[in-house]
Amino acid sequence: MRSMIRFECVLTLLLCLGSISLSGCGEQQLFDYARVSGTVTLDGNPLPEVTVIFVPKGDGKSAITGELSAGKTDSEGRFTLKTPSGRKGAKVDTHAVLVVDEDENPDPNQKMRKISRVPKRYSEEGTLTFEVSNRGTRSADFPLVSK
Repeated sequence: MRSMIRFECVLTLLLCLGSISLSGCGEQQLFDYARVSGTVTLDGNPLPEVTVIFVPKGDGKSAITGELSAGKTDSEGRFTLKTPSGRKGAKVDTHAVLVVDEDENPDPNQKMRKISRVPKRYSEEGTLTFEVSNRGTRSADFPLVSK
């Protein structure tokens, strides 16, 4: 239970930081973004209705790393990323990637908690990474395994 609360706090913090608009820094775009899409599978089967979150790692020289990006998978496990401010794609950078099952945060009035389809190593531990190039990609594919 504590790890779930901790994860929710981290996710909330990431979403808040990612939604900070950099437009006040002037008209010049601070970072390059590229379009990113792909698929998520679990044990070879499409994983629908999960959220894929890309968190830019940055260069280590600045606390400002750019906006995170997220996308929800469709019935075939496909997703397309966009930032909270509406920019399509993800920052050109190396990203930590989280795959979060929407069922992990059920209605508190429900008697039984739904079990996440996504193993914790993909939703909490940040074992996935992805390099976004300035050309973008349609093959940001994540073949997850349950064991």
